Amino acid sequence: MNKITMFWIAIVLLLVFTACFRTASAQGTTSATQQYDPENDFIFERIDNNRAIMITGHIGDNSEVSIPPSIQGLPVTSILFPIPVHDYFFNFTSVTIPESVTSIGEEGAFLFPLILTAINVAPGNPQFSSIDGVLYDRAQRVLIQYPPVRIGTSFTIPNSVTFIGAYAFCYANLTSITIPDSVTTIGDKAFASSNLTSITIPESVTSIGEEALSSFNLTAINVAPNNSRYSSLDGILYDKAQRSLIQYPAGKRGTTFNIPDSIRTIGSYAISHSNLTSITIPNSVTSIGAYAFSHSNLTSITIPNSVTTIGAGAFWDCTSLTSVTFNGMMIPNYSDTIYHELLWFPITVFPGDLCEKYRRGGAGTYTRQPDGEVWTRRR
Repeated sequence: MNKITMFWIAIVLLLVFTACFRTASAQGTTSATQQYDPENDFIFERIDNNRAIMITGHIGDNSEVSIPPSIQGLPVTSILFPIPVHDYFFNFTSVTIPESVTSIGEEGAFLFPLILTAINVAPGNPQFSSIDGVLYDRAQRVLIQYPPVRIGTSFTIPNSVTFIGAYAFCYANLTSITIPDSVTTIGDKAFASSNLTSITIPESVTSIGEEALSSFNLTAINVAPNNSRYSSLDGILYDKAQRSLIQYPAGKRGTTFNIPDSIRTIGSYAISHSNLTSITIPNSVTSIGAYAFSHSNLTSITIPNSVTTIGAGAFWDCTSLTSVTFNGMMIPNYSDTIYHELLWFPITVFPGDLCEKYRRGGAGTYTRQPDGEVWTRRR
């Protein structure tokens, strides 16, 4: 066999190999496309009298998800990813919302895909929009959801935004957020569990939702001096008259805190998750909100006789709490056992059997026994 014949045989073999490779590649692409099956990749239900579809979960293998505009011939108009029980509810890193979707949950549909880096919206969507992977309403006046692991540690909210939605920055890896003067409302848990270390509230803000600044790393909350509703002192958030303690930053340094004598109300979750081991409650305080001291490092506390209301779970999961002194007799508006709204187990004001012992024993000092559940009253 001469060199010329060998050359042409090599060319033919190369062409055959190339053709086979292209065919295999095309088949692979088709297979990958076929793997994306809306009916099997999403959990959904029919709504609006069987005229539309609501997606409630994602169980596919795709990390970049496009919400289908229709399933079973019906338009997908709503997305509601509930708090997950299984990992398959949050296994994608980016999502694209089609024009058909006009409703996205009530409290942050994309809160729990904790690996989410971007939320994109089809340009023609009548209700929603996105800028750089951040989800807004169509007019970009409401910031609905910041992807938790979006690249970057700082973020400046656009000047068009007037409302920061509930859970909007929950679990975000941001350490710094700039709130413009256009913002008037901060929703419930808007910055909860984020990596924020400090934040400044402009004078335009007139409403702050429950647990909105409960970030574990937060060391200071500052308020513009001319704000008409809120104020701050030493990095702690109060109402304007400083009669209500709204939020003590969980990451603030120090282990002791004397609540100012002007305070009448300790708000819900106000000192939750703090590093404080000692807190002095003045005689001016009449009300302690739900979960006010929960998950804190308190070792002892004295409840003055001025307190007439203690919210449910106020001292829940205070594992270091060993001594509680009641200076007054029975608190008339004492909240009894409630059920945790997510996990459905009973939560009382104090750990162990202190609630029951206090009912029977009244004022005095109660000491927690080593087993953690039994309290005894000092004689």
